[in-house]
Amino acid sequence: MRQIGEFTLERRLGAGGMGVVYLACSPTGRQVALKVIRPEYADDPHFRARFRREVAAARKVSGAFTASVVDAAPDGDPPWLATQYVPAESLAARVRSGGPLPVADIARLAGQLAEALRDIHRQGIVHRDLKPGNVLLADDGARVIDFGIAKAVTESRALTHTGGMVGTPAFMAPEQLSGPHRISPATDVFALGSVLAFAAIGRSPFEDADAAGAEPIAAAFAVVHEEPDLTGVPRPLRPLVTRCLAKEPGRRPRLDEVLCLAARAGETGCDSGPPCRVRGRWRVTAPAVALAVLAALLVRGDVPPSGVLSGRTGCADGQRALGEGAKRTCVGLLTGPSLPTGTSARSPNSAGDPGPPGSSDTDLAPVLELIYAENRQVVQASAEPGGRPYASVVYLTPITAEYDGTSMMASVRHDLEGAYLAQRRANHDSASGPRIRVLIAQTGGSAEQRAYTVGQVLHRRGAEHIVAAVGLGGSTASSQDMVGELTAGGLPAFGSVLTADSWAGTPGLVRVAPANADQAAAAVRFLSAGAYARARVLLVEDVAAGDQYTSTLATQFRARMPTDRLAGAVLFDSQASGPAAAFRHQVGELCAARPDVVYFAGRGTSLPAFLTALADRPCRDRPLAVVSGDDATQVTRTDGFGPRDLAAVLRTGRVDLVYTGLAHPGAWDVAPRAFAPQAIAPFRDGTFTTAFPHSGLDDGRAIMMYDTLLIAARALRGAPMASDPTATDVHRTLAALREGTGVAGASGWITINGDGGPRDKAIPVIRIEPSGRTTTIAVTSADGTPYTPTGT
Repeated sequence: MRQIGEFTLERRLGAGGMGVVYLACSPTGRQVALKVIRPEYADDPHFRARFRREVAAARKVSGAFTASVVDAAPDGDPPWLATQYVPAESLAARVRSGGPLPVADIARLAGQLAEALRDIHRQGIVHRDLKPGNVLLADDGARVIDFGIAKAVTESRALTHTGGMVGTPAFMAPEQLSGPHRISPATDVFALGSVLAFAAIGRSPFEDADAAGAEPIAAAFAVVHEEPDLTGVPRPLRPLVTRCLAKEPGRRPRLDEVLCLAARAGETGCDSGPPCRVRGRWRVTAPAVALAVLAALLVRGDVPPSGVLSGRTGCADGQRALGEGAKRTCVGLLTGPSLPTGTSARSPNSAGDPGPPGSSDTDLAPVLELIYAENRQVVQASAEPGGRPYASVVYLTPITAEYDGTSMMASVRHDLEGAYLAQRRANHDSASGPRIRVLIAQTGGSAEQRAYTVGQVLHRRGAEHIVAAVGLGGSTASSQDMVGELTAGGLPAFGSVLTADSWAGTPGLVRVAPANADQAAAAVRFLSAGAYARARVLLVEDVAAGDQYTSTLATQFRARMPTDRLAGAVLFDSQASGPAAAFRHQVGELCAARPDVVYFAGRGTSLPAFLTALADRPCRDRPLAVVSGDDATQVTRTDGFGPRDLAAVLRTGRVDLVYTGLAHPGAWDVAPRAFAPQAIAPFRDGTFTTAFPHSGLDDGRAIMMYDTLLIAARALRGAPMASDPTATDVHRTLAALREGTGVAGASGWITINGDGGPRDKAIPVIRIEPSGRTTTIAVTSADGTPYTPTGT
């Protein structure tokens, strides 16, 4: 029989998201429940960290109504955790097989769970996943198990899957869904209320009575926005359950009060009697009050009084000023044909001349004028007799004054150009389904500004016919916060350039871009064929703390590249002072390794310093290929490093610079079978250049946003009420998108996995010439062959 540590596995008990649980036996005959991490997660440092946290949390907790830890090996191979074996069925199984419990049993259960939570909270831990499946009904009392997502109250958010639903939505608290930074012991009290309601009526109070266990996003929406459905909950239990399910954490009872209410319900069989009072309440600090105000904006969509927000004039229609000092900016949903505040109509060129309209790469006016004109036609046509209805897709972007005249504004412009092209195609190529209106929302740069904007979008969803969100620019953390808030509010999201692996499985989100792991795998595929098939590869890795993007690139590349081809690794920290000096010292180490290729697992903004060091390396007699996992075109958009600098370092250093990108027009000729002719037609038949004569496609942003909006349009037309869909209708089509044969996109065929991302998406390998010109030299994918439907 299989051995794990000193334990012999006897039989499988069940499985969860991270591992499999076995009944096991120690050498002395003691039975334990032994949880083993799944093999696919054991090598992932983030899952290892999460499992270490579970072990640490479980070790701290001991009490009559929890299962104590017997032994654990969080760093084992595989990692495992052994806890006291409780021979009992779960509350979920008991209710499924025997129906709701009697009032007296539920009251007794409430007291036991309150005691268990009190033991847990005394250790400074919040369980965060109390649900019927994690409550065992033993003969000597209930047991709370599974600390897989338990969290210290003061712990950093670094390990939280921000933007995704870490937990079971129907048994989560509103703050877990709309503001995970507000998690406190009161979070478990809300879950306790849902568990007790389940014991009484056989379903979560946030699930439809006729569709228990339905789409998680529907339950999440109900938790945040709707009152619990307590139909069928016996009267003696209602005071307890109702108070536990208060939306605001500060209004929920303390656990001592829960014990009192439970005792009254069980002993008197009625809801009368003196109030249960305890000394003190949940402590709410000043920062918590501020966060509660923001959460109220997100949950209710309230628009604060103008006297609170205003402080300067000049905001576009529909926007408000938020922030202090230099950070104060206009944010919110644009409701009229206005330029986003903080942007100029045209940015001057190097000679100080703004040039003709649209000639600046950062000039938003031309594309906004086209979008607004299309929007007007859409609204006017819908008002005519027999006119087609319309649905709005909102593009969220963190435009601030700092964007004006920069490459960040260029990315926004290219996004909007792709959105307009897709909007035109969706509105004019099909006579069925709603027309699409594109709205724009400025999210600003702070959490307060993003909260207001997202709250406003949700608040105006019905009035503006908003059914989906796209764009979602900014840092991964801020984007994940917004997606979590939007989807919890019932609005699906479609991401064009969301590549972080932590996005996988985010409910209500569809991603068009391949993940970082796929980018690294594609680089290995590229280096395993042709001229580089036998090349020795040196890994240059950014080890900056908290940068999941670069750590994923490095980890996935190292895991896939054969060890006999790896010439070693050079580490640097982009957050440390003087990375350029570090690179200069490391070129000797690089030369000693004698690689043919360097895989640069760092940000494109770190490339200028690295390339500059390469230009001065002592081994320039050997040419060197540098393959970047990030967009290498950023080298010429970094302060102090321009096109001339790039040309000089590439020529002097004998460096061939390539990178794995998301989309590039050159890919259409290199691998024509990977792209459907009808998808790339608007970019090749003159439609794009006629609309945007001074723009380009090389950064791939217009192509990716074009595909993203087309995917959203496909979801609209597949909705149950396709003629006039709501956001809920669109949500229901996401599963169909994941099961479909693919959508023809200009960036490649897009078929959505169960985790919301594309499967075997085409990934172009792009060379940057010393002149700055970009050329696609290969098209590959994570498994080497881009997806194409059978028969194409």
